[in-house]
Amino acid sequence: ELKHELCNTANPKPCQSRPADDFNVDLIQIHIARIGALVDDVKHVIENYQYLVSWEDPVLTSVSFLVSVGMCLRFDVEYVGSLPVLFILLYMIYLAKLRREGQFQSRWIKKEQTARIEAEKKLAVGYSFHRPLGCLEVAILKGRNLVGELGLPGSLYASVLWEPLKYADDRVKKLMTKKDATARGHLEIGFTTSSGLTANPVWDKMIESDTSLRMKHLIPESEFWAKTQSTEKNNNCPANCDSSIHFPILQPLGYEKNHDEVLPFESSPGAVVVQIRLHDVIKRLSLFDDLMGEVVIPLSQLVHRQQIEGWFRIHQAGPEGARLSSDGFQEPKAEKGKQEQGTAKQSHLGDTTQNNNTAIEAMPEIYLKLKFTPPKIQQDVSDKEIETSVVVTEEMVKAAAAEEGRLGLIGSSISTINTVRGIGGNVQYVQNQLGSVLDGVEQLRNAFNFADPRISSLIFVCLSVIWLILFMVPTRVLLLAALLGQYIFTFVNKFLNMNKQNGKDREISEAIPDTEKAPSPFLVYLTNLFMSLPTDEDLRRSYFWEARRVGDREKRKLATTKRKTRLAKLWKAQWHGILEIKEYFTSLSESERNWTWQTVFALIQGHRFVWWKNEQHFDDGESPLGFIYFAGHSGLAGLSPLDLRELMEDEVPLAVSIFGRGMNGQQKITLLTPNSFAKERLEE
Repeated sequence: ELKHELCNTANPKPCQSRPADDFNVDLIQIHIARIGALVDDVKHVIENYQYLVSWEDPVLTSVSFLVSVGMCLRFDVEYVGSLPVLFILLYMIYLAKLRREGQFQSRWIKKEQTARIEAEKKLAVGYSFHRPLGCLEVAILKGRNLVGELGLPGSLYASVLWEPLKYADDRVKKLMTKKDATARGHLEIGFTTSSGLTANPVWDKMIESDTSLRMKHLIPESEFWAKTQSTEKNNNCPANCDSSIHFPILQPLGYEKNHDEVLPFESSPGAVVVQIRLHDVIKRLSLFDDLMGEVVIPLSQLVHRQQIEGWFRIHQAGPEGARLSSDGFQEPKAEKGKQEQGTAKQSHLGDTTQNNNTAIEAMPEIYLKLKFTPPKIQQDVSDKEIETSVVVTEEMVKAAAAEEGRLGLIGSSISTINTVRGIGGNVQYVQNQLGSVLDGVEQLRNAFNFADPRISSLIFVCLSVIWLILFMVPTRVLLLAALLGQYIFTFVNKFLNMNKQNGKDREISEAIPDTEKAPSPFLVYLTNLFMSLPTDEDLRRSYFWEARRVGDREKRKLATTKRKTRLAKLWKAQWHGILEIKEYFTSLSESERNWTWQTVFALIQGHRFVWWKNEQHFDDGESPLGFIYFAGHSGLAGLSPLDLRELMEDEVPLAVSIFGRGMNGQQKITLLTPNSFAKERLEE
């Protein structure tokens, strides 16, 4: 009924315009991407023309050459107006052929597929040379004189960051961020637990960041797994909590364009940054930053000394901290500040010096312990070391990309926020005007490419009639007829209809407001046809889910290839696969079964059996659901009478029981293999 009112009646109703959108940064990014897509289409047309005349395909170029020369020599210039219409008709015939072959839909699916593959490749690391890993150990033990600006009580905690380009100048930063994706932004290493309401906090526990935890789960080193088994943890502390944190540091790269080489750790412009944050009543508001200050430790100094321990004064974060030179590294003070007391006794300033020393003692400080262990120098690099470096690099690239994508107003001034609010209306107007222009351009293009076959067919028929007229009638005659018709039409309206305008019709016309005069039905019909054409964004959303399925399929292929490489080179897994594990739960009824089969991804590495929720969790570096060490009293176990009674007949031949030392002491689990072949491989 709506379609009949818009198109098929004698007086069609005008189609409403698209509703105006609210200001949205994501929408502006979509508009920019649409502009880029239009530019890419223009480039594609130019590339096709260059290919046509480039003799890459001798037959195609020869045919185009003969046709072009023949038309220039034989074609009558009087009928030149028919050429553009002819080219449009031929192009529409080509597009109709693609539509009939199903390539119109596959084009949008392939575009989404290519975008997903490109996004995945950006996060992947192409291995061309080895980047060894050094190990950074950080412990933030305590602080003193940590009071906010207003003296209000609050809870203190510290976070540790790794900034690869902290002391690099603008030129080096620009070159390095293009060459090394891990150098973009900073990486969070970990943070302390809350200290409670005190100005002299003591932090005995640190929590690893998500990036640190993922890397340690992806790297199957024994020291990382030992943390999971620690028995000295606080009951209120998470599983990734410890007194110190280990973090891998990639050896720095040279920033010259044509030289792919690693530089010594001593030449690194990076630094370890410890930030102190205070949560009080005022700074709980989202408009205020809770950053109290920071301590910057240049990696070059840490590499030179290997271990640094002592009290460090907190400096203001921001430009002043960024201007600190790595050569001007502040020496840590001893535990009781004996050095300052000795200096005060030697001074000739008397009481004034003592007061200054008291002020120095009252400065906010934190006690740090840092250690850097460089990689072992060796000529031959094993596959495991290579894959470890690749895994760490990929995780750092992902973390840096996520950090770049974060937008927020925390730390912004009130004036900046008000400025953003003030220009919001203007930006919204520009956004909507840009969207309207893009909609019109894309709808005009889609009118010819059979996005709507009915409208494109109608346009094709009209263009065919126009081409026949231009082909039979000289262009000069048609231009003359159009010119004369324009002047005759305006002359008739001006002079011959003057009496009618002064008569009754004019009175009726003036009595009717301009806003109520109905537009031409034919014009409304054409406008509705044009408004019904889809934009590229409409088409992308129409094919989104199918395109996403294809993109996910390609993504899974890449993930499978990467997983196989890691399992073979990094984990040295003797076996891996999909299993079902017997999981118990609390049942409300005694008659109901209190367990179920849960699908897991498992592997055997050395004397360990480890399992995750699925393959995706393993790829992403998530914590495993459990593990069993085959040490001491451990190994395969037969099915118990309870298992035989609970399992179904077809499940008994495929069930396997193993026991050993698990996360909670001695543990036994029952597994269900998919087939007998998988069971034999697992038991081997």
